[in-house]
Amino acid sequence: MGRKRLLDETDQLVARNIRYQRMQRGMSQDAVAHQLGLTFQQLQKYEKGVNRISVGRLVRIAKILNVPVSTLLDGVEESGGDDSSPSLRERLSDRLSVRLIEAFSSISRLETRRAFVTLLEQVTPAERDGPAAEGSLTGK
Repeated sequence: MGRKRLLDETDQLVARNIRYQRMQRGMSQDAVAHQLGLTFQQLQKYEKGVNRISVGRLVRIAKILNVPVSTLLDGVEESGGDDSSPSLRERLSDRLSVRLIEAFSSISRLETRRAFVTLLEQVTPAERDGPAAEGSLTGK
């Protein structure tokens, strides 16, 4: 039996970049996996940083997503710092965040948009200080 390896920060960063780029293009995991000759479960493991991605496969993923390989490696050189706050890209790789942005962008009245931002800013400190609600919301 093989040893279970610890998740590497670089693997996780590349994984988030892949997920972010795929979601930006409106591609499903199934569609990308099919082009790679994989199951969508295998692509999920790549996007979670559970399984490492070979250089060859990374190049194929970049071609499928129509981005330079360097885009999928974005941030790798800066990783390893002690800043634990999530980057904008990390935040946008979450399906709920994308849905929120899409819904917010569809609001045409500036007053409504400002009121919504104010409401979120008021709720945010209470959420941070309260018990973690992780897992109570789904990205579906």
